[in-house]
Amino acid sequence: MRSIRIQEVCNKLSVSRTSLWRLSRQPGFPKPINLGGSRMVMFLEEEIDAWLEEQAINHRVDLQNLFDDGGCKAAPGLALANPQLRARVTNGARGIGK
Repeated sequence: MRSIRIQEVCNKLSVSRTSLWRLSRQPGFPKPINLGGSRMVMFLEEEIDAWLEEQAINHRVDLQNLFDDGGCKAAPGLALANPQLRARVTNGARGIGK
């Protein structure tokens, strides 16, 4: 179990420190751990990695649902014009959980 500092978490997520603290208040985001008083704050790397993986899976599923049947449910009649992109979006989401 490896703990990582705030800056490393920010780099991993590509967010600012302010955005990281906003994320840490959301349900489901790993909670920070205070070490050595209140000045040293760490996160567990496994928890951050698991959260990132969950976000990626949710994003793929959302894309799959959005572009099911080659059209866009948010805007009926709108289809992905590029068939290769459409295949990557739909096949990527179908591969989840296998």
